[in-house]
Amino acid sequence: MRQTWLPLLLAGSLALGGCQYAGLAPVVADLVNQAAGERRYADEDFGRAAAEACRGRAARHGRVAITRVEQDSSRTMRVRGTIEDPYQVQDRGFVCVFRSDGRIAEFRRDPRTQ
Repeated sequence: MRQTWLPLLLAGSLALGGCQYAGLAPVVADLVNQAAGERRYADEDFGRAAAEACRGRAARHGRVAITRVEQDSSRTMRVRGTIEDPYQVQDRGFVCVFRSDGRIAEFRRDPRTQ
């Protein structure tokens, strides 16, 4: 039901043509991204959201320390950190990939300390 208006909006914006279309391009792109579930983050907000999501996922295994947050692409952030597991002699590292749609694409515990 929600996506039935999307083709009409796109067809209408394409029909405008020329300078009028160029002015509406960012608005149309934002509407398409919203309909697709894409979230828009400023760079620092994207990194903060990635760190918090990955921290929450890693907290299931013990106390978490984030060591690095780096952008892989315009749509993904890679978060590295360590998990202090009370049952392990050595802290274990983890790698987490966070997507711009707000989901964790990959989470793996690394046997090496980060």
